[in-house]
Amino acid sequence: MSSESCDPSSAAGPSAAGRAGPVSHPTSPSQYGLKLLSNQKDGDPVVDIILVGDISIPVQSPWGLGTDFPWPEKIPSVDVFEFCYPVDEVATSNNQANAIEALGKNISWKAICDRARKLKEAVNNPNRFTQIRRASHVILVGYGYGGLLCERVITLSPQNSPASDIIKGLVLFGTPNFSHGLRQWAHIVVKATAKEEVGAVSTGASVKMRDTIAKLFTQGPGRSKDMPNLASLEGYYRRISRFQRQFFDITREPGWEAKIVSCFPESSPSSPEQSLTILPEWSTIPHAFPISVRKPYLKMTTFDGGDEQEYQVLSRLIGEWIKKMVDNQGETPSI
Repeated sequence: MSSESCDPSSAAGPSAAGRAGPVSHPTSPSQYGLKLLSNQKDGDPVVDIILVGDISIPVQSPWGLGTDFPWPEKIPSVDVFEFCYPVDEVATSNNQANAIEALGKNISWKAICDRARKLKEAVNNPNRFTQIRRASHVILVGYGYGGLLCERVITLSPQNSPASDIIKGLVLFGTPNFSHGLRQWAHIVVKATAKEEVGAVSTGASVKMRDTIAKLFTQGPGRSKDMPNLASLEGYYRRISRFQRQFFDITREPGWEAKIVSCFPESSPSSPEQSLTILPEWSTIPHAFPISVRKPYLKMTTFDGGDEQEYQVLSRLIGEWIKKMVDNQGETPSI
């Protein structure tokens, strides 16, 4: 399935040609939307938190939703939303070949731009996708691919610079930076989400596919008659890297200091799942506040409880942003 249209009205049900339309991510009755997860019960929220998930879901339960510790809902003075967007089904692909094809469609320049424009609308217009957003300020929290969309939103228009006073903070979880980071992230998404060949490989076809996945992780893809999108991935990496350089330049400007938190996963060779990770040098931003999360990539947005050190640091920083907004009419704190 593909995501060619940016019009939410065209999302539900089969397309005009009789094919199924794109599925929504993570859950939504239409292609794009904001799903309310929790709201401030006593008075109006100071800020809305908008969560933007990765395309590897539903491998894990993101943000601790459905667990005993849905941590974004624990932050006081906020309404919490999840931005839903259409996604080619990497997470439900039957095998790694299909997962590679879906990955190429998801990271195409059109897909990135379409989804980022919709996220920008959700940021700039509280009533764009829902009538229940109450705050005029936003903290964006992006995970993997969701972080790429958040970065693109900031580069799309000057009004999303600090002068606009809309985006009060940005939290990135394992967002891959530049071609090396994108290759590592692609390796994780395809390897972890394909249902077949995750364990030992034995047949000639399986070995060939394993080598193809390894190539994604190292020198980049070559051409393939069976998987045409495989040949396009390297070009997509370069295009994404260009806007990421622009994002880095923008967020080094005065006014962005202390507004970005960059969470990166710690790798561990103890299990195949834990060995799938993005190296810190490709999943952090030099001018952001770094938080090392002692979990593999696929579990890094789920905390075990309020006593976990990583959660305490992150919640304290978000709390400082909120307090500063209350005390100083929207200025951000010094981290």
